[in-house]
Amino acid sequence: MKINPATRKLLRAALILLLAALAAAAAFAFAAAEAWLIRHYAPELADDPDFWRRMSMLGAFSPSEQGVSLLVDLDTLTLTVYRDGEEYKTYPCSGGKPSSPSPTGEWVVTFVESWNEGFGGTYIALSCPWGMYGIHGTIEPWTIGKTNASHGCIRMKNDDVAELRTLVSYGTRVCIRHNSAPFRTMKDGSRGSDVADAQQRLIDAGYLAGTPDGVYGSATFRAVKRFQSDQGIFADGVLGRETYDRLLEITD
Repeated sequence: MKINPATRKLLRAALILLLAALAAAAAFAFAAAEAWLIRHYAPELADDPDFWRRMSMLGAFSPSEQGVSLLVDLDTLTLTVYRDGEEYKTYPCSGGKPSSPSPTGEWVVTFVESWNEGFGGTYIALSCPWGMYGIHGTIEPWTIGKTNASHGCIRMKNDDVAELRTLVSYGTRVCIRHNSAPFRTMKDGSRGSDVADAQQRLIDAGYLAGTPDGVYGSATFRAVKRFQSDQGIFADGVLGRETYDRLLEITD
């Protein structure tokens, strides 16, 4: 049967939408699985009342006294491996661009897989609850150590990440910090450590209930609107610079 050009375009568009929906569903499934792994295998993290606050920490890093731990510093664009508390090796790396920042804070490795198609053969997954983030290779090695240009994952040169995968295992601690990360306006649909930090501040100020999840959903939107209204700021539910600065004044 011959398909006319108009029908072919419609079918192509439908296929693209279907693939996009499947990719989004897979990302949510991985995030849910990672959260379950944390709850099931590392309950001391999930039940720690300061765990969510520490996810967006910008302070000092203390390497594990035993085993391997990683420090990703997106200010210096380096990934440092520590063994038994001592610095072992440092690699160049790159993180997320301003519109899609990497998840700062402390995480653990949840799985290590051999992924190709842009991942350089290695994918080291991290326990971030609001999306699928990891450490992997790249088809753009010239950006590594030069600029933060990813969609949020930590990129390394393919040979370097292949070596790194031999050093880490499930549960390896990974700290990501980015002290010079620029402020971004947060709104409905935003995800990230900055969202989790803002949610914690809204909780502290009495405008939001529950636990920060790093996802700017309807509850966060309503909480921001109430806060803005009380502060005499135009109540649009968008957490821009003025609203965020006022929130800092109240909660710091």
